[in-house]
Amino acid sequence: MPLSLQVSLTYLRPAALLRLLLGILLPLILVGFVGEDVLEKQRFAFETPLMLWLHAHSTPLLDQIAVVLATIGGASVIAPLRAVLAYLLYRRSFIASRFFVVAVLGAALLNGVMKFAFHRARPELWPRLLPETGASFPSGHSMYSAAFVTALILLA
Repeated sequence: MPLSLQVSLTYLRPAALLRLLLGILLPLILVGFVGEDVLEKQRFAFETPLMLWLHAHSTPLLDQIAVVLATIGGASVIAPLRAVLAYLLYRRSFIASRFFVVAVLGAALLNGVMKFAFHRARPELWPRLLPETGASFPSGHSMYSAAFVTALILLA
């Protein structure tokens, strides 16, 4: 049964309320721990070895796949898809479409604020496949994808 956006929190069962709180609090706590290291300009112990391993196993085909995936996940492709999805949701339910738009735009706003606050430089271990000029943390691709999919799941 789809989650009704008109349901008051007072009507949620304790288990559902607990899942909701854990679904919000745990990610925020995790971002807080990671963010603390980022603010202190610390590198993560796994970061450089992981990137070096990935680079050592790269191939021209994998590089092309990475470029395609980054392009597909970029704003120039995802924004029109979000607009179409918002329209389709609007045709079904104004409340659902408004929730979807607020969730996705809220993630974009939160990502921008966090990038400004942390302003973590991108690693410069080798030349990049694609030009990226913004801060590296948090990942916009990850945040937008998570907001997009979570909103879809909640509206299903």
